[in-house]
Amino acid sequence: MWRSLHAWIGLIFAIPVLVIAITGTILALKPMVVSFEPAVQDLNGVTLGAALALAFDTNPDLEIDRIKISDHNVVLVKGRVGSQRFERPLNVETGAFIAATQNHPIFDFTRSLHREFLLGKIGRKLSLISAIAMTLMTISGLFIVVRRLGGWRGILAKMQGNGVGKWHAIFGRALLPLLFITAITGAYTGMVTLGAVPSGADKRPYYPETPQELPMVAPYDLENLRSQPLSTLHQVLFPIPQDWFDVYALKTDSGYVFIDQYTGVILSQEPYSRWQVILDWMVFLHTGESAPIWALIMGIASMGIPLFVITGLTISVRRWGRKLKHNVPAAGAEIVILVGSENGSTFGFARHLHEKLTAAGKTVHLEAMNKVRAYPNATHLIVMVATYGDGEAPQNASAFLKNLSGLPASFAVLAFGDRSFPNFCSFGQQVNTALMKTADPLLPIGIIDRKSAHAFGHWGNDLAAALGLDFVLDYTPPSPSTTRLKLVEKIDFGQDLTARSVILKFHAAKGRLPKHQAGDLIGIHPVKGAPARLYSLASSASDGCVEICVSHHHGGLCSTLLNNMSLGHELEAYFQKNPGFALPRKDQPVVMIGAGTGIAPFAGMIRNNKQHQINLFWGNRHPASDFYYKNDIETWLADGRLHGFYPAFSRVENGIYVQERLKAEHDMLARFLDQNAVIMVCGGQNMASAVRIEIDALAKKTGTSLAELRKHNRYLEDVY
Repeated sequence: MWRSLHAWIGLIFAIPVLVIAITGTILALKPMVVSFEPAVQDLNGVTLGAALALAFDTNPDLEIDRIKISDHNVVLVKGRVGSQRFERPLNVETGAFIAATQNHPIFDFTRSLHREFLLGKIGRKLSLISAIAMTLMTISGLFIVVRRLGGWRGILAKMQGNGVGKWHAIFGRALLPLLFITAITGAYTGMVTLGAVPSGADKRPYYPETPQELPMVAPYDLENLRSQPLSTLHQVLFPIPQDWFDVYALKTDSGYVFIDQYTGVILSQEPYSRWQVILDWMVFLHTGESAPIWALIMGIASMGIPLFVITGLTISVRRWGRKLKHNVPAAGAEIVILVGSENGSTFGFARHLHEKLTAAGKTVHLEAMNKVRAYPNATHLIVMVATYGDGEAPQNASAFLKNLSGLPASFAVLAFGDRSFPNFCSFGQQVNTALMKTADPLLPIGIIDRKSAHAFGHWGNDLAAALGLDFVLDYTPPSPSTTRLKLVEKIDFGQDLTARSVILKFHAAKGRLPKHQAGDLIGIHPVKGAPARLYSLASSASDGCVEICVSHHHGGLCSTLLNNMSLGHELEAYFQKNPGFALPRKDQPVVMIGAGTGIAPFAGMIRNNKQHQINLFWGNRHPASDFYYKNDIETWLADGRLHGFYPAFSRVENGIYVQERLKAEHDMLARFLDQNAVIMVCGGQNMASAVRIEIDALAKKTGTSLAELRKHNRYLEDVY
């Protein structure tokens, strides 16, 4: 609900909200611009009596009708000198009158555009509706961010994901409080302008009268005028000359004050109405007229709105995507593909599958999971579903589990997710479990980590075999711009075991390397048009190179290309942030667990470690053939960058695997967990599954669990 509300309001009110935001940014500059004018003064410590004494001393024939102090601290005096009437600013330090403040036509025009779109009363109504729309967008945006981060407890957690959606959420979370203040105060002042909410200004104070006529006294000699601070004063109305029963009427920060013109006694005081106080605060928060710094802050927030509009529209376009060709009606389809996607990326995979199945001669229907219904002619159901936030369903799949009747007799579930999230693919698992109660699985549940084209292709091979069809899934999600890299160093391993692997170092073939850190990912296309293969980076930008560790897989295009590369060879690659797999910012102990080439990101992190106590558990086949980073590890142990190293080689006498080494060190690991240690795991699925079992058992002995460690970002995985 919240996402749909957010998206539709954003689309409908994109233009008026942009106008309000841009004009609001310009108006926010006015207090700063005006603050440099000569008539603007520092009134702190200056009293009304002192200013009046100087004014009358400098201008002997002066008569004053009114003094008005603006939000910018301009003391504007209206009155006469002799027979000449005037209204000019007063210099409170000299008593002289100075040039009037400049008129800024650009601000007048911008204010009219901001408040009423140059359309008069109709424009004021449109402005009010737009402000209400902005308020609803900030509220819905807050709930979307909370949902994305897994609840209110995670509201300050690191924002996961990448691309436009991530930056939309990051800036949204940062600016939401300010944008909400802008929107709600704009809506309130708009309702006051149109009479929907009382302003409080219609409540006029009661004016008392002077009880008796006495000898005249200069205003600066009357105590309650002499001691009145100018910094808390808005206006002073002077008694009408020769009208002995008139009084001084003061408008201050706290209300109205009426003073006897002969004795200086306060005759009455009246606070502002509740409505007036609310309106004054709303105007102050919205405009910042008397506080240039606050106005500037609000202006910066307004500057963010165009960014939100652009990124929001981009997200919406990507989510809705292009129109699907040959999508047959639900009642006539042989195969039904249902998609659950929060940001639209899963639909790209689903459309590709739809095209391949259609090309193979099948009638296929594709739609969102919430539109599930009975499919009388369908023989197979394929569900492609992402997990959102803290294990939740995407918005367009939230109602799926409530309506599972009339579905085909066989199904396959492909779950999409990101292993850096604690509840990786958990909603996909729920869907698979629910469908198994009513139908037969074509395949075991498929898992796609971070939109891996490689994993999608493998799953497609299994699906094609299960359906008895001949097709290949070779979809590659849109990737960022690439960098050309040149191979400058290559270290070969595993020749004796006929299982080759290499450590490769690249420099930028031209220009600089993109910013990256160890644990981020690099995507490499082995040939043009082929799915990219992601590898964990063993380097940071500060190392001046790009380093990866690659084992050769029989028939693997990318691993074969990389293992066979010669020095000087060049290739195109793109970089992808992986913020969910990085050293903690706090000074916490870290336990790194990996196998094979899973040591790569750990090597880069240890190389640049300056504060963490790191213990590395790592397993491979034989120390004589594939002991990656052997010399580096010895150096890191010697200089303290690595605290402890626990190798596990499987093809030696009494060989063991890394999970067995963990079991042997349970006591030590328990101590680290008690010290708030972070556990990081990198490597293949089988190793990661075995490690989870060991860590979960260990965590329970220390009074916690694997799920709790994940929830608090103390169990991080990068598994392939």
